[in-house]
Amino acid sequence: MLKVVSTCWPWDHNKLSVEQTVAHLVVLGVDETCIRTPLFYASYRPEWHSALVAALPDEMDLSLWPIVSLYNPEKCADAIADDVERYNPTAIYLDAERHWVQDYIANLPRFLKRLTEHKVSGRIRCPIGLGSYRRANYHIGMHWQVWLNFYIGNVPAIDFLCHQLYPEGWTTEQGWRTQMRLDVASHQVELVKAKRPDMVWIPWMPAYTEHGWTPWANCVAAGVDELKKLLGERLIGLNWWSLDQNLVEPQHAGEYALIASMPSGDPTPPPTPDPTGPSDDEKLRRLWAAHPELHP
Repeated sequence: MLKVVSTCWPWDHNKLSVEQTVAHLVVLGVDETCIRTPLFYASYRPEWHSALVAALPDEMDLSLWPIVSLYNPEKCADAIADDVERYNPTAIYLDAERHWVQDYIANLPRFLKRLTEHKVSGRIRCPIGLGSYRRANYHIGMHWQVWLNFYIGNVPAIDFLCHQLYPEGWTTEQGWRTQMRLDVASHQVELVKAKRPDMVWIPWMPAYTEHGWTPWANCVAAGVDELKKLLGERLIGLNWWSLDQNLVEPQHAGEYALIASMPSGDPTPPPTPDPTGPSDDEKLRRLWAAHPELHP
């Protein structure tokens, strides 16, 4: 199973140089780096991303994280195909949410038609995942069945699910386990309706701080353990969002250490660390002391 890390860099943050970004990815033992491009209708900051891609280790795969807009659906699908030809990714994780999708949801079939045409023609040769809201039944306006049932011949538009399993506000292991069960179950209902009950998952997992909430390492470990129980072999990877917002910051030291300790290719976390062991601050201090290239 894949260990994937998304990077917003350089969008809004500019915290890390190319060299620091790559050094973090190496320390984390990443199998695949997911870059944020294209943005709606055009490749996003290709001068930055081209430099990052050129600096990645040969053994590290690359994937794309396009921000979908259905206002001009054909142009959005074309921009994705253009970036596929530019970067030759191993996967595409569609970020499909918010008003730029829902306000124009009537255009969804047009977007999927053009996107799938690019697959049929050979411009897009990698699997495409649907990443959106974690609870399907709270967002029926997303037209889940249209996404899951669109084919040209035997070629589907969507090959896997990569929904954002971010249990914001929950701070206990049991709370995380419950939220994972509810999230997966809500999307399983849609998969069964679409007669695709065995679709695989590479969900986005939270590695950020927002609204005063930070995912603690013990909760993250419990959530991943629950996903493995729920999905079994259908859980083929985890995509941590995101490196620069805010995984490299001190409040995420425990989660950073946890992700780094996961064997590459296997998202199963080790047992929760002994609470009498090193503090999160100490873990981060040791990591940074061992890797001075990560910081000025």
